[in-house]
Amino acid sequence: MGAAIHPKKYTQISNVQSFYNNIDRSLHNYNIDHNDINSIYTSSRIGLNIQRGTSKRAVNPRTFELLGSECFQLVDENELLSELFEIGEEIVTYSDETDLREKIRYYLQNEAERKAIAQKGREAVHKSHTFLERAKTMLSRTDLN
Repeated sequence: MGAAIHPKKYTQISNVQSFYNNIDRSLHNYNIDHNDINSIYTSSRIGLNIQRGTSKRAVNPRTFELLGSECFQLVDENELLSELFEIGEEIVTYSDETDLREKIRYYLQNEAERKAIAQKGREAVHKSHTFLERAKTMLSRTDLN
């Protein structure tokens, strides 16, 4: 079965793979069972989240899934992220491929810092970004509360 991978994502992943010889060389674009995805996230040292280039004021569900699984997350910069999380404390962003490679190298070498950020990210998601908290926010913006 053929799979389509967004060109931006494919380019960024391929460039990172060529820089780090020990990164898994397989690219997949298919649904993974929810029972399996959590174990993938929790066993990963870095969760790379490349969002769609058109989403400057939105985040994808993976943002919350990775953090909720206590996976350290590197995500491309996005205006909304700084409203939702403490950048550098709960989640880490990168600006371009050079910045991405440098941060991968740095956080692979600094395990304690990486794990502390992952833990704070998990705490933030479980405190402020649950479905219940989202429902409360939506209701507070309507006449229904």
